[in-house]
Amino acid sequence: MKVPRAAPSAIALFDRLRPTDAAVRSRKLFGQPAAFVNGKLFFGVFGEELFVRLSAQDLAKTTAAEGFRPFEPMPGRPMRGYLILPRPS
Repeated sequence: MKVPRAAPSAIALFDRLRPTDAAVRSRKLFGQPAAFVNGKLFFGVFGEELFVRLSAQDLAKTTAAEGFRPFEPMPGRPMRGYLILPRPS
């Protein structure tokens, strides 16, 4: 599987949106920026896109919202609980 390179624009958006709370730690995942709390992944970059992990309750509300779609680092194999964020207009 070939992993896309992180786009500079996606990295810049990640840096702006990443919470500044002291509990949030950044490190690489798939060779790209990702954010973790208590060792659990919740936000990251994948190529030109940003993904986020949501609670089951928030996931049910958000999947109906326009522009969100499942995060599939491998086509046909979505990561449960994670969505790709809509691109900013």
